[in-house]
Amino acid sequence: MGKTLKEIVTGNEFIHGIELVTTRGTLQVEGEKTNRFAHELMESEIFDFISITDNPGGHPMMAPESLGKQLMSKGHNVNIHISCKDRNRNALETRAWQLASDGFTNILALTGDYPTSGQHGLPRPDFDIDAVGLIQTYTEMNQGLLVPSHKKDTPPTRLSKTDFFLSAAVSPFKKHEAEYLPQYFKMEKKIRAGADFFILQLGYDSRKWAELLMYCKERQITAPMMANIYMLTKGVAKVFHDERIAGCVVSPTLLQAINKAAESPDKGKSFFLEFAAKQWAIAKGLGFRGAYLGGTHKLEDFQKIEEKVKSFSPDDWKLFYNEISYPAKDEFYLYKTDANNLPTSEYVDSYVASKTTANRCSRIAFCESPIYKLSQLVHLMLFTKASPLFHLMKGFYKLIDGNKIIEKCFHALEHSSKFMLYGCQDCGDCSLPEIAYLCPEDKCSKGQRNGPCGGSHGGTCEVLDRPCIWLKAYKRLKPHGQERVPYELPTVFVDAKLMRTSGWQNFYLGRDHTRNNT
Repeated sequence: MGKTLKEIVTGNEFIHGIELVTTRGTLQVEGEKTNRFAHELMESEIFDFISITDNPGGHPMMAPESLGKQLMSKGHNVNIHISCKDRNRNALETRAWQLASDGFTNILALTGDYPTSGQHGLPRPDFDIDAVGLIQTYTEMNQGLLVPSHKKDTPPTRLSKTDFFLSAAVSPFKKHEAEYLPQYFKMEKKIRAGADFFILQLGYDSRKWAELLMYCKERQITAPMMANIYMLTKGVAKVFHDERIAGCVVSPTLLQAINKAAESPDKGKSFFLEFAAKQWAIAKGLGFRGAYLGGTHKLEDFQKIEEKVKSFSPDDWKLFYNEISYPAKDEFYLYKTDANNLPTSEYVDSYVASKTTANRCSRIAFCESPIYKLSQLVHLMLFTKASPLFHLMKGFYKLIDGNKIIEKCFHALEHSSKFMLYGCQDCGDCSLPEIAYLCPEDKCSKGQRNGPCGGSHGGTCEVLDRPCIWLKAYKRLKPHGQERVPYELPTVFVDAKLMRTSGWQNFYLGRDHTRNNT
């Protein structure tokens, strides 16, 4: 029997993964060609594991385990993608029990792309939990899930332990500081939740690859990182450039180079193969744990990429590193570079200057909105345990608890004020203080409570034509030195039974998610 994915990823050799996109239809008919290709790939012995997508791009597709069962039965390592967009937490747990029962142990946990199509119209997305919540849930299953008893005075039941090896995604390909660094903060939160290794999202800027590794070194992050390499075509590059696939970035300068290459007699095929091979070499030279490839449906293409990589000399990657550099205009970088354009441990001057006391105080004094100042003051007076008013409010809500008429009156007063100030959607499980008084239910297309998804582009939400709320939260929190705080709190699981009840009452009586923060 060959090595497991866990043994391979935690080993010392540079490894190779392949992503396979499923099809819509049955395995025997529409999926037959894809299934045959999957077996060809794994039998070629180029790849250590195959990773199978879950409704990619928000489209309905065949379940990844449908393709994965036969591959796994032949001893191949199969990594099953699971996203949160189509299922609530119960369905996600059910799916995990099914996978575990069928022998699947490798999972890539994703928040998921916002749905873009469906039969008879666009479906409602779910996003009951996000990737952080999903990882924590599966980690708890690995530890033996505790299930509360419905009988009074009966202890909870501990279920049998699963053995999931959990991977997650991270994107360093963000233009602005305020959307770039939160990706790293959330990556660390995923690690604390139980993520074992990471696969990068798509981008074509070697310096951002190197910055991710430098950040990991600085923060003493040991989780293995795999570089994502997608074999482009002219058409796919245009789709990525037009931001039609969340988390996939092709800059205008790269698109221009691709369009020029596509004018060749082979329509750019040799250019694209060599481009992928150079990225492979860069990933290995920089010190990534492995390369994760996708974007072609011919085994011979991967074989040509592998042959090209073998033809390079050990130091060629240093030349390719500066060649494959296609950032967005005015893109933010965290670290200074050396003579070879590789990141050093020093931060760029603009970032250092932005963190000075004078700069922070200036932003607080002249840039902070009155509503945000008021919100901070009210929170300090009423919602922090050190305040005498906190205990007064707690006692008041204990007193009225169960009196439906009084509860409704004060709930109406609370909701009307929060709606006018923040667009409150009356979820009853409020995260306003944790996200700089920005309501995730109102202003985030996916209702994210544990940090941003990877889909923003240029600071803008992948779905809504407005800035990502986590970018705005970073900008509000940074002057106070609190930009990391939301990511250092326990994982938020919103309790749906609190919908349309008083968020204040639930907070003071320990019914909302903040009961886990002590």
